Amino acid sequence: MKTKIRVMILIGAMLVALVLGMTGTVKMINGSVNDPAIPMDCLIGVFVTKDYLDLYEGFDPADDEVGKLGNANDTARLYATIVETPFTNRETGETDVVKQYVFEGIEGMRFLYPKMQSSSDSYREQTVDEAFSDVHFHIHVTDDSESISLKGTIYITSDMSFDTLYFNPVYQSDSGDVYVVSGDAAVGIDEGFIPGTSMTTKVNATRTKTMEDSEVSDTAEVEVTVSYMDKPTGIAILQFDGDDQLLLRDEYAPETLPETLAMQPGTQYVVIETTTASEDPSASVMRDIFQRSDESFEAFFCRDDGLCVKQSCDIDWND
Repeated sequence: MKTKIRVMILIGAMLVALVLGMTGTVKMINGSVNDPAIPMDCLIGVFVTKDYLDLYEGFDPADDEVGKLGNANDTARLYATIVETPFTNRETGETDVVKQYVFEGIEGMRFLYPKMQSSSDSYREQTVDEAFSDVHFHIHVTDDSESISLKGTIYITSDMSFDTLYFNPVYQSDSGDVYVVSGDAAVGIDEGFIPGTSMTTKVNATRTKTMEDSEVSDTAEVEVTVSYMDKPTGIAILQFDGDDQLLLRDEYAPETLPETLAMQPGTQYVVIETTTASEDPSASVMRDIFQRSDESFEAFFCRDDGLCVKQSCDIDWND
């Protein structure tokens, strides 16, 4: 079998809009996002969609808020709104509220590192939808610069219900507004991929401005890898004692792992066996070993759209 990957540069005017039900605020600006003639905002991530994000569709060019669309360089922005989501700490049981930016009415996967404002100071909040695995965030701040980097992986299987992923840059203004613009790059996926292969897409931007007679720069790089894997079909958890004797074997459907798994008395290590729908018998079972120094393990399950998501299970060693 041969891997077939298409990397496409898309022109929005030539494509039919497939995004419906948008409820956010769309505005037009005269000039592209990177045009020196307009204020340049900071890149803070990407919003990955399965359909082309046509922000011009359905809006009246005569609308004063939208502006005239005659200029080929006009760029549409879809602004995000802030929602508050309750969050329960699994270790303490305490409930807190997390503020996050959302693009209402649009199906997509957020991978963002925006600045948030509290009553006393500002901070960055990681906003990552479950489709992203192996996530890494990094920030480096000096007196005259700030740089952020985001890395993550989207795992897909042959059961995917889509054939393209679009990478739409997300920006944040100095006033805190967050918006997405239509991306020019996409990864197209044909049938016949080989599990274990991948394709990486990078989006980066640098902004330099003068403040109090000195130059200040902001740099951001977002790296997303699309990786192909066989569909997980089952998970077995084997508990062994110090003499390598099997104490207990439990089997689960991939999406039914408990949040916490209690070990049998005397368990010294755990083997996680993941069975997959591989055509290669030698690759149909993957094994990982976890010892008493490990507090949790992760395992994949496949969503209905063919995206594979990592779920975490805490290990209670009964110490």
